[in-house]
Amino acid sequence: MTDSSLQNILEMRGITKTFPGVIALDKVDLEIAPGEVHAVVGENGAGKSTLMKILSGAYPRDSGSIMLDGKPANIESPADAIRQGIGIVYQDLPLVPALTVLANINLGREQSGALGRIDRAAHLARYQRLCDSFGIHLDPRLRIRDLTVAERQLVEILKVLDRDAQVIVMDEPTATLDQNAKEALFQTVRRLQAGGKSFIFITHFIDEIFEIADRVTILKDGLRVDTLDIDKTTPEAVVAMMIGHSPRDMFPEKSVAGEGQAVLELRGIDVGARIRDISLTLHKGEILGLTGLVGSGCSDIAHVIIGNLHADGGEIWLDGEPARIDSPYDAIQRGICLLPSDRKGLGLILEFELARNISLSSIADVSPRGIIQFARERQIAQEYIEQLRIVTPSARQRVRNLSGGNQQKVVLARMLNTNARILILDEPTQGIDVRAKEEIFALMRQLADQGKAILFISSEFKEVAGVADRGIVLRDGAIAAELDREDISEARLVSAATSRAATATTAS
Repeated sequence: MTDSSLQNILEMRGITKTFPGVIALDKVDLEIAPGEVHAVVGENGAGKSTLMKILSGAYPRDSGSIMLDGKPANIESPADAIRQGIGIVYQDLPLVPALTVLANINLGREQSGALGRIDRAAHLARYQRLCDSFGIHLDPRLRIRDLTVAERQLVEILKVLDRDAQVIVMDEPTATLDQNAKEALFQTVRRLQAGGKSFIFITHFIDEIFEIADRVTILKDGLRVDTLDIDKTTPEAVVAMMIGHSPRDMFPEKSVAGEGQAVLELRGIDVGARIRDISLTLHKGEILGLTGLVGSGCSDIAHVIIGNLHADGGEIWLDGEPARIDSPYDAIQRGICLLPSDRKGLGLILEFELARNISLSSIADVSPRGIIQFARERQIAQEYIEQLRIVTPSARQRVRNLSGGNQQKVVLARMLNTNARILILDEPTQGIDVRAKEEIFALMRQLADQGKAILFISSEFKEVAGVADRGIVLRDGAIAAELDREDISEARLVSAATSRAATATTAS
């Protein structure tokens, strides 16, 4: 916890930024104390990224002031920010995969020795001093491509520390980390915090800020709603300030209709040691939740169903008959589509426009005789833009420029455009804000009410309890529990996922 009597290391006062037709920030204040972890939260479009881009020198501010250590700071470029002790650890880590840890840290700041050659010995000595100072241990000879996501984050942290950063901004640092990697990251942050470093922590995971932050600033529609001490507020209060109503209202009413016909069955599916004896049934008009700790095998089941991962044993049945699905193409032909957990790597082509991403899985429908009808393609996209309320200037917008929630809607639109009747949604709310989650949940319920069968895979137990009609919990690749609609709850899901005493039984 920080000492409130100390002078703030960073003050941003009255920061205003406008874009054509949009006030992105309206007189926003942000204060960071020495040795503080300060969370900044808000929906997509609330102004978080714009505020951080102003601090990093990527955007000029229209008005307002920035003070560092009580002195006016002139930050007009990223180089200015680095020189004045501001370090940014981005969500999309800007590292060179083929180079070593040491080379990435020194990239652009190489020291020359005799005959103008890079002085590797000096680089190594400085790296070792850096690691020793902050208690970080990572082999400098390893290449970035061989590191885990968590280790790559450490490299980025080392880069900003090597540049003597006093305020470190972390943008969605846990979005792709499992529980163990997240804990390791938090330990590193706490260790650096104890050494006097300050952090600005940008995240959509509200529960995490109560683990790591001292204070939280909530932004909404370009305005600062409030700044609160973490020990004087609750996750529910923070979310309510972000979205304007209680988080209890974010889950739609569950259907009162009974289960429809069984459309998909897995019978005794095995994949090596990864998943064992998995049997489940998905009905028409149902949302079936599949959950467990990260690494429990839920995503493997999704890839077995679409033919991307082949089972060693067991059967898949569709509409009461055995079915063989050898590839994702086979799955699409049978009315099954997957929204993958890695939407950027597997679900979208980021440089393509929105319309082309939607038509990808059914391109033949807009290309008779092999010639794409662009007007028809964009007309279809416009229909989904309106139906799913995708926020975009037009169907021609590059998907890279959309928010996370709107990117998810584009993948959903492509699934629906194939006339899929079985939708497998693997971590559909990962990395999107609270409002976007609310819209995704409402859309899932709407699709189920229309007769779609939805397999909802999520490691967020609260979301599964709030949305699913039934729940199946996996632990270590096997079913630990099945909960019907009367018994599904967050507490029971957590207990089944974490308790060694849990058994694969249907709740009664």
